[in-house]
Amino acid sequence: LVNKIRDRVKSWRENKYPGVTGITKKLLDHWNDPSERQYQFFFCQMDAIETLIWFTEAPASEMTGIDLEGDGGKFKRICTKLCTGGGKTTVMDMLIAWQVCNKAAYPHDKRFSKNVFIVAPGLTVKSRLQVLLTGGTDNFYTSFNVVPFSLKDKLHQGKIIINNWQSLLWDTETDIQKKRGVDKRGVKSNAAYAREVLGTIANAQNILVINDEAHHAWRINPETKVKLSKEEKELEKEATIWVSNLGSVDWKVEE
Repeated sequence: LVNKIRDRVKSWRENKYPGVTGITKKLLDHWNDPSERQYQFFFCQMDAIETLIWFTEAPASEMTGIDLEGDGGKFKRICTKLCTGGGKTTVMDMLIAWQVCNKAAYPHDKRFSKNVFIVAPGLTVKSRLQVLLTGGTDNFYTSFNVVPFSLKDKLHQGKIIINNWQSLLWDTETDIQKKRGVDKRGVKSNAAYAREVLGTIANAQNILVINDEAHHAWRINPETKVKLSKEEKELEKEATIWVSNLGSVDWKVEE
């Protein structure tokens, strides 16, 4: 399936990206223009962002025979894989710029969002990801000239929240019963949990969620019978809290 997608994206690229919006075309032209930056984006970076754009904007005929199976959750999850040093943080910048600028230009297009929630695997990575915020000059949008000057006002309309996966911790009824303390106020509602996790974007109608290093986030296979070590159980707990609790948030996603 991956190789089939690669062939489709290659053909779509060679045909000058049919089906994309005017904003997307402007971004793609900017990213491919060698005069816009001293160091060009790696092929793997362009391939990753082009594939995500292809999934969203390419003509429906392009998707014939492409079936992405779900993982049992409520939301479609798409993974791009880049090796260490491949520049995935810059790809996240490009992804945010593409989504936010399009939503600012076409506010009624449900394919796009200007509300972004980024989940990091720990506090150290969370700190490094501050370059994804659009304010100031110390960000990758400026450092790598990700957005042409004519679109910067649209980029600044984005609302970006960055947090580590521990912010998704949510006690179940069983967890609360196990606590020995006097304070047992019960399970939070989805709406209360959403307000706590998402802050200023809790009432957004659609949200782009970026799971950085998402190989840490997965669901338990109910058919697996292997006995896990203590360390493996901790990893499993982290992984399932990360991905399952995202699904517990009352996202209010527009269908």
